[in-house]
Amino acid sequence: PLNLSSVTADETIRHVLKEEGYDHVYCYGMGDGLDTLKKAASVKKNLVVAPSGLKAAKYMEKTFGIPYEAGYPILDKKRKKQICDLNGKKMLVIHQQVMANEIRKEILKYHDVEVTAATWFMQKKEWKQPQDVVLKTEQGFADYVAEQQFDTIIGDAYLSLALREFDGEFIHVPHFAVSGEYEHDNGEIGI
Repeated sequence: PLNLSSVTADETIRHVLKEEGYDHVYCYGMGDGLDTLKKAASVKKNLVVAPSGLKAAKYMEKTFGIPYEAGYPILDKKRKKQICDLNGKKMLVIHQQVMANEIRKEILKYHDVEVTAATWFMQKKEWKQPQDVVLKTEQGFADYVAEQQFDTIIGDAYLSLALREFDGEFIHVPHFAVSGEYEHDNGEIGI
């Protein structure tokens, strides 16, 4: 739950995956209880939506032969439109690694730009591109942004407070672990 942007992300993930043809969708740790965990060894595939789930997915693959993939299939229409309308040639996406990579993938569908994915948290080397970074301090973050001269930053708006010198476009994508905010289905932000 700390790695997601929406308080109802589990419902959205279920809906999207059922539209893709999956009959049963379980969201471990997102409202599904012990009965769901009892079924875990019999699923056909695992979807890892945050780096914190990778170790469990690898264990299930090794132990039960269940394949996994990383992805975050819930970029909403509003977010996709924002991505289509982006300007600039150098962009920074700050979120947990899987979400940042999904946003980067979406950007690259529409724009020929340089996109760096950054995180304050766990970064798995198998999902990392050479330009990606792990941020350590607010001052280090501000210095990095100033040095790299990004045109657009996508991340939790709370992070913009550290960027007094940044005059580019900042697109808010909540990250509960950063600000304690999440997005409701109606687009409102809650604390």
